[in-house]
Amino acid sequence: LASTMAPAALLGHALAVGARTPATVALCAESGRFESLLFRPCYREDGELSPKREGVPFRLTRNVMTLLSPLLVDGPLASGMGAAALALSDAAPELAPYLKLVLGHDLANAGRPSGGRPTKGEVSQESGGGGEGGGGDFKTDREIEATEASLSERVSSNRRLVLDRLIAAAPSASPLLSGGLKSGSAGAGPAGG
Repeated sequence: LASTMAPAALLGHALAVGARTPATVALCAESGRFESLLFRPCYREDGELSPKREGVPFRLTRNVMTLLSPLLVDGPLASGMGAAALALSDAAPELAPYLKLVLGHDLANAGRPSGGRPTKGEVSQESGGGGEGGGGDFKTDREIEATEASLSERVSSNRRLVLDRLIAAAPSASPLLSGGLKSGSAGAGPAGG
């Protein structure tokens, strides 16, 4: 459970997913897998990801603490979140194109109530059957280019935000592990002299 909850919590934080409540998750009793049923980023009116609207990035409530126990929280949950953040931040260049596709698709379909599928009214307008005079609301090439440029700018900004949040969540190596101590500097600590 803790090992599947960790990456979901990290990605929820990175993508500014809101409404993460017990009603939006499922727990498989046989395998212990944790699944998010509603995993949608929070956007402001201008299409930018809105981390402030998500409230608390990851709440370790008393119920979750009781479910997992301190042993699982300090062990698999914490190490799973750290490992996932480190792996995703190290793979940021490879992850960026996928984020562009996912965030672009999500943002382009964010205003549609049917989750991205065109409604009957939208289909009839696109085929020329809707609106006054049967013409529908068609955009000029310049309007379409401006909309695409604006969407591209928002997607790039959102992608940077997600990658920055993943990198910030990744643990950093200690100076001892990364070769931070140099030979000859052994006695130069605060108590050295």
